[in-house]
Amino acid sequence: MGRALRDYAVGDWAATMTGGREGAFTITSDGRWSETVLGLSGRWKLDSSGLTVISDGLDSEDLVDKPYLVPDVPSQASAALSKSYTTVGGWGSDHDGDVIVRTERGTVILTFPRKGSGGMDDHVVRLTKMPQPTQEAP
Repeated sequence: MGRALRDYAVGDWAATMTGGREGAFTITSDGRWSETVLGLSGRWKLDSSGLTVISDGLDSEDLVDKPYLVPDVPSQASAALSKSYTTVGGWGSDHDGDVIVRTERGTVILTFPRKGSGGMDDHVVRLTKMPQPTQEAP
């Protein structure tokens, strides 16, 4: 059996986005996430309904707690990281609700197609897991 997606996702990830923006994402086992590119944070959960991602602290009351749901996410990392998904809900409006997930030499690549956007390039996020510090025995 492959590694569980939940276990694989937890940790610190270096991020490079379309346009060369760089930062980091942190995903914790207690259902929190944060990122340094836009300074956002929130909550996440993975269960039988799929992956739910909520962004906290957005400026507009219209946008607060509008979760993204990605239905039918496999629980195994190998299956979940090579698939196309349709997102439901959420506060972003610059893509059409699709995300394509794949891996390439240890990097997770998320592509958000911008169909019918007058020639705008797809938004791409490249995530590389940062090594976790090891604790030495006393």
